[in-house]
Amino acid sequence: MVQKMLKMVATGDDCMNEYKLFKIKAVEVFRKSTRFDLIFKYLFVNNIEDENKNKFYEELYLESIAAFNGYYEEDPRKESADDFLSHFYTTFNSIKQDGFDPKKSSITLTNNGELWDGAHRLAICASLNLDVLVKNTDSVVDYNYEYFLKRGLPNWIMDLGALEFVKNSSYSYVATVHSCVDESKIGKIEEIFNSKGKIYYKKEFFLNEKGYLNLKKISYQGAEWLGSPADGFAGANDHAKKSNGVWPLRVYILISDSLSNILEAKGEVRELVGLGNYSIHVTDTHDESINISKYVLSNTSIKFMNGCPSDTDFETVGELVDDYINLIKNSNRHLDDFCVVSSYSMGLYGLRMPRDLDYIFIDSSFKTSCGNIDRHDLDEDMYLLGEKRVILDPRMHFYFMNVKFLTLEMLLSYKSRRFEVPKDVEDSLLILNFLNNERSALWENKSNQDGGKCGFMKRYLLATLSILRRLKNIRYVKLVKRVTSN
Repeated sequence: MVQKMLKMVATGDDCMNEYKLFKIKAVEVFRKSTRFDLIFKYLFVNNIEDENKNKFYEELYLESIAAFNGYYEEDPRKESADDFLSHFYTTFNSIKQDGFDPKKSSITLTNNGELWDGAHRLAICASLNLDVLVKNTDSVVDYNYEYFLKRGLPNWIMDLGALEFVKNSSYSYVATVHSCVDESKIGKIEEIFNSKGKIYYKKEFFLNEKGYLNLKKISYQGAEWLGSPADGFAGANDHAKKSNGVWPLRVYILISDSLSNILEAKGEVRELVGLGNYSIHVTDTHDESINISKYVLSNTSIKFMNGCPSDTDFETVGELVDDYINLIKNSNRHLDDFCVVSSYSMGLYGLRMPRDLDYIFIDSSFKTSCGNIDRHDLDEDMYLLGEKRVILDPRMHFYFMNVKFLTLEMLLSYKSRRFEVPKDVEDSLLILNFLNNERSALWENKSNQDGGKCGFMKRYLLATLSILRRLKNIRYVKLVKRVTSN
């Protein structure tokens, strides 16, 4: 395996046979490796000089180190988080200034092509697009996602790492094995995947009927048989019902340098299960892999699929969002560095129609507006963990059409803290009703039924919420703690 990989990426005559060393592109090793902590080192070095992001990715890096070795390493000796950070910065500055020096060190791969030693150096060289010198070892080790899952790396960090790997590896594919597939088949299915490529990550979760319908719209975007909002997405509904079963949905991130191998794996799985294309879906392109990963590798986006209206179209967005996307693209910025805040999320969930669109950006100095689209006034104190955290932390936003939107929980937190009367009170009631699995129109129905008594109840709730606000926003603090502990 390692010889095959080295043959694919070795740079011309730079194979040094007398030392059994190979000069190869570091980024190629990174993109094909299942070593799960590599992505966190790569993200950290990618953002190490970005003052708006480096603290967040430093946190992820340290979490991965804590899970890997508890901040202890013998050679070179490191015994604390500060030791690891100091060594990381020293190594980064050295390689950035002088390049990768093969006289000082090399990268070690196992015989099956997985990284055994030199993860920090490899991640730094991959980020800087440098070549590295590689040798192989007979040692057997597998620092894959299962290793870090067993050692307690938080699930939200695991999901984020997998999503970012998909974004950065053109060799990644997403296979969704549907809940109609019996659990007894999973072992054989995973054998098929590993025979045609490598499993990088696995995630299991349940979707309700609405969630499955929305997953079909996302998976088969552009297919005419899905239907449209006019017919209730009849084709997608039928397909979803036949894929839905009693088992969880299993999502696999696969690595392969051959689409034909992935398609063969899909065919073998369908033959094994015997349910046709209702049993499994696999992405064909890197763009498809990135798109579906934003939904299935984010618990907040999964919640959105389960909760948004059944007639939500995952191929078109409203005029405001279209204008917002164009505004960002024309500014030569990246969508992932922005998040839509204000009440637009309520519109996506069908709670009320938004009148405008406010956004926040990772760099507070940037402010561009267009019509009803505007950079939200700097409300750093309204977000307990800050605006940057909202943009970067996947627990605080969800994806729709490649755009990040503030979650309803975070929007409720923001509104209870800002507390503009009456709109924040009314919106908070709508959100609370929805989050308690009540109909979004509950308040309107109560108003029609109860007349003047409902007006009294509304004033009572207003007074209650005002008291809660004066009590140091107890509900807000508890809500943020609950969300960030998931």
